Amino acid sequence: MTTIDKTFKGMENECINYGNANKPIWISNLIIKSLFDSLTVNNTQLDSAIELQKQSDPTGMTTNKNKKIEALINRTYIMGRKLTLYAKQSKNTILLNDVDINESSMMHLDDDKLFLTCNLIIKRGRENLTATTSYGVTTVELDGIAADVAAIKALPSTISTVTSDHKTATKAITRIISEARIIIDQLDDAIEGMITNQTFIDGWFDARKIKGRHHPKTPTTPPTTPKA
Repeated sequence: MTTIDKTFKGMENECINYGNANKPIWISNLIIKSLFDSLTVNNTQLDSAIELQKQSDPTGMTTNKNKKIEALINRTYIMGRKLTLYAKQSKNTILLNDVDINESSMMHLDDDKLFLTCNLIIKRGRENLTATTSYGVTTVELDGIAADVAAIKALPSTISTVTSDHKTATKAITRIISEARIIIDQLDDAIEGMITNQTFIDGWFDARKIKGRHHPKTPTTPPTTPKA
């Protein structure tokens, strides 16, 4: 929510609370009652939209994905160093070409290319598992890298869905607040036109926190009489 939205939501809450605290004054007026009922429903809808917006904020998920990718790169790089050492010592140039990876280069790969690189390391690790056990290459570690790749692959569609929900909620908030402004504006007219309790009227506009009254301001100085 924007600061303006938050301010409006607080004002709407104040209006509803003030109205509920003074029901005996307006409850018999069906028009005002209908408007207050509409405002209450609007407030509930706004609460729901705000909650959806909070729950669907993709920022945290994107940050989480980036952290997982960094961890995957580090884990794969370490595995690559183990296999690189074995390839150099065994003079296996074909294996060396596949596993001698640069960590900083991996950081700049897009997701698909990164996953291909990780899967190649996993594949070469499994193919040479027996010979590389003493180098620290284990099934557990290879399976762990594979599991990390699968988990990260599942994230983009989830983030996309969450982002869509977030946009929907944001649009809903704008629409609901727009509807609330109309209801409150009509309440202004109804309260000033149909309520005779001046204390209630003053309290209503104090809760409104917006200069909604239609009375012209009292001039601070008397008008100047034109000279003849």
